[in-house]
Amino acid sequence: MALTRFLPIAVMAAFAVLSAGTAFGAMPKACGNKQEVVVSAGEIPLFVVNANKGVFVEMAKEAAKRADIPIKVVVVPKKRAVAYFNSQRADALIPHPKGHPTAVGHPSVPVLIKRNYAYVRKGNTPPGRISDLVGKSVGLTAQYYYSKELLETPDIKFTRSAQTDSINLSMLHRGRIDVAIVEENSGNEAIRKSGLTDELVYDKDNPITALEVVMLFSLSECGKSLEEVFSQSLRSMESDGTTERIMSRYLPVQ
Repeated sequence: MALTRFLPIAVMAAFAVLSAGTAFGAMPKACGNKQEVVVSAGEIPLFVVNANKGVFVEMAKEAAKRADIPIKVVVVPKKRAVAYFNSQRADALIPHPKGHPTAVGHPSVPVLIKRNYAYVRKGNTPPGRISDLVGKSVGLTAQYYYSKELLETPDIKFTRSAQTDSINLSMLHRGRIDVAIVEENSGNEAIRKSGLTDELVYDKDNPITALEVVMLFSLSECGKSLEEVFSQSLRSMESDGTTERIMSRYLPVQ
């Protein structure tokens, strides 16, 4: 199953060693005497639940295991995860939209194609293109990234007051906004938990935007070496079906 079949927040930091082994494992020579790789992970429902659960956490765990590299994951809200990475307190960041300027480093192969959809109240026609949002009030989840094409389209009234997808969708349900832009899987999970399954709809065939999501490594020789090793593991996981099995534990079968 290709990654493209899957589309893309409590405030507690958690630490967990995700890969055991020898003290240094198979750490690349460029990393000197580094004993573990610290990964900063931004909280996202289903994808980064805590230091042991979530699609991206399990993918990082498996990739590290295959490379025989010990890693430690720090799970925090997304903006703080980026800050950890940028301040060099973490060697890697997951997830991160490829090429987004908030963090610079060596990107792995894609771990997900994040597809954002336009959710509306039942009875309304879901927008299928960015141009369909013109003249509408549109809710964005505060800590998530959105494409430049979307954000720079004129005459769309954006609001970023919602700190989570659940709040964003609740604002939509209560009529405070016309549209909520949300990633499909985390959005549908928020709808399920909120009991709004029969109240909100979206056009499954027409995502508003699509972004490649990667694991980002520090802009150094060590970071480049780690990116190559982890990308190799991620490719092998995709080839042998491991990625599909991890995703199927959290995401609905497409």
